[in-house]
Parts: sequence; C-alpha cells; structure tokens
Amino acid sequence: MHSEFRTVEAMALPRFLTEHPESAGETYREHSKVAFGISRQLASAAGAAFIHAVLPGFHKTTASERVHRLHRCLEAGDREALVNGGEPHHLNLAQEDVG
Repeated sequence: MHSEFRTVEAMALPRFLTEHPESAGETYREHSKVAFGISRQLASAAGAAFIHAVLPGFHKTTASERVHRLHRCLEAGDREALVNGGEPHHLNLAQEDVG
C-alpha cells in the first residue's frame, strides 16, 4: 500500500522556496527548522516584554536576555542552539558575567 504522505525533500519544490536555503548551505527543511526556532525565541521574548509592559515588576530582564542569547547564537552560527533555544555551544557562561 502506498502512502500519500511524502517528505519535503522527496517533493520537487519551486526554486523560490529553495534558492535562499541553498545559499545558506541548507535544505528547505533544515532552513525551516532554524527559522521556526528563531521565531519561537522572538515570540517568547515578545511575550515577556508584553508582560513586563503591563506588570513592570515581572520579567525585568527576560526579553533583553533572550534577544542577547539569540544574537550570540546567530553570531556563532550555532544552528542547534538556534533550533533549541539554547546558548551557543562554544560559550562559557561564566565569561558572560564579565563586561
């Protein structure tokens, strides 16, 4: 019995969907995972900023910390951390307290 479901890689995608991911050295699926991870982190930061706007005693530094963490991941090119929302793997957290 044939399945009607196919992976994205098995389908021929239009060039406008694959051109940018290929320029970043990624497949469409890989690029989507990274982009969704980034959007999830930005949405989380936006939520914290919204709560802080309404209730200033809450999430005093959460949004800026998340944006800084995202920036560090982007600068490091750490795709795994971008997808999972973690710290870039090469950073020592103790070094971040300096400066």
